Amino acid sequence: MTVFNFVTVGKTLDVDLPFVEKVQSEQETDAVELGEGIKSFQSTSLQDRLYVHTSQAIQFLQYNYLVPPLAPQVDVVFTNVSLKEKIGKVINSLLGRGLEQYQHNACADPETSTIYFSSAYLALKEKLPAEIQILALELGTVQKVVERELFHEIGHLAIRKHLRRKEVDSSIHPFEQRIRENIEEGFADSFSLHMMAIKYPDQQSFPVLRRHIQEQVKNDPFQVINVYRAYDDIPLKDSNGAVLKDVNQIVAGCLEVALKNNKAMLLECLADNFYRPQIKGSLNLMLSDSIDDGAYVDHFHNHYRKEGIVVNIKDARAKHFGSNANTAKKKV
Repeated sequence: MTVFNFVTVGKTLDVDLPFVEKVQSEQETDAVELGEGIKSFQSTSLQDRLYVHTSQAIQFLQYNYLVPPLAPQVDVVFTNVSLKEKIGKVINSLLGRGLEQYQHNACADPETSTIYFSSAYLALKEKLPAEIQILALELGTVQKVVERELFHEIGHLAIRKHLRRKEVDSSIHPFEQRIRENIEEGFADSFSLHMMAIKYPDQQSFPVLRRHIQEQVKNDPFQVINVYRAYDDIPLKDSNGAVLKDVNQIVAGCLEVALKNNKAMLLECLADNFYRPQIKGSLNLMLSDSIDDGAYVDHFHNHYRKEGIVVNIKDARAKHFGSNANTAKKKV
């Protein structure tokens, strides 16, 4: 059982209860062009607008039995929605306590099963951050952009639930950490785009986003966000060519897509004389030098499947006790 707790507005949504369909008001339709959200919702607050969009996205998953296994409670927190919050953000920044939820327009904290969502998605078109403009170019409406981003963050929580968890009390090599985060990012993107393809059958590919990511990593492929190859395998389909709609099959399929993308990225980097020794040193697999790179990556992936998500428990605790651990990563 999973309950989505919308902390900022004091509302909850139990996705295991029977879905009760309601007639959407004019404010709740997804036909609002991106950048027109403020004009369309002049009488409602930023947090209420975000609640409408995000709750509708979750209800779509609920109605279609597409909510993946998650923690019993997932908190959804809206950011940049009040003057008091913005003042606190400035003060924390001046004190060197910048919070990770303000480093992205949307992000998930798997350790607390919390999704943070910024009011930046509701800005007027000319004030949209560059990364949201890319989404706007591909998707067009506020609701679609919010859905894609929310599904992505749910994907980050889903892979943590799907895989085992291994706690360690020592630091993970930064290169290994980046490799592992690339798998999670590939999973989250695959999950979000597959859900979009189910909801919008007329949009089965996302060439603008794919091109954008490929352009970002062309000069430095060893990046967490190097997931553009995953776009070639979405949406996931069964043997008859039909789009998968069983959530457990979707979760398993997204992991395979993420590992396939990760392998391609690693093979590209292992062919680079700069990255090769650093990658092999970080993974420390103790394999014969004669093993080819493809088998080397397969061995790591087999190890990854068995081990699951590795969490440095000391870093996790420090983060939640106020340490300003910089775990920011570039996102689409």
